[in-house]
Amino acid sequence: MVGERDAGKSTFCRFLADQAIRSSRSTALLDADVGQKIVGPPACVTIDDPHGLSLAFVGSTDPVLGWQRLEGTRRLAQLTDADCLIVNTSGLLVGPGCSLKAAKIDALRPALLIAVGEGRALEQIARAALDLLILCVPSSPEARRKTNG
Repeated sequence: MVGERDAGKSTFCRFLADQAIRSSRSTALLDADVGQKIVGPPACVTIDDPHGLSLAFVGSTDPVLGWQRLEGTRRLAQLTDADCLIVNTSGLLVGPGCSLKAAKIDALRPALLIAVGEGRALEQIARAALDLLILCVPSSPEARRKTNG
């Protein structure tokens, strides 16, 4: 899941996970957003799967400072035996965020990349991932800005 900050990525991830679980799918939610967490503590990449919660400490709530530490994201994704893995990412898309998204996509090689919202930065990331199946969805009208705190 990629998209700008506060576009509804986390809410959509939780919705997809709930639907997959209701469909009796073995489901894991990997939260690779180290700053605005939906699973686990800040400064960590976390996964909630049928075996419980696991984490990889990144050392920063700033995705730019921790982006080169992708081995935790890759390791957690490889450790789960869930047949449905949903990955939430940060809303950082420009500058170093573009490199961060490319590195995460390369590390995880998802079967489907979901792009939430629109805009030049998101289009650039989608163009770089042309070998992947990409689903573009609009930002939720229910999405609300989070405070910097």
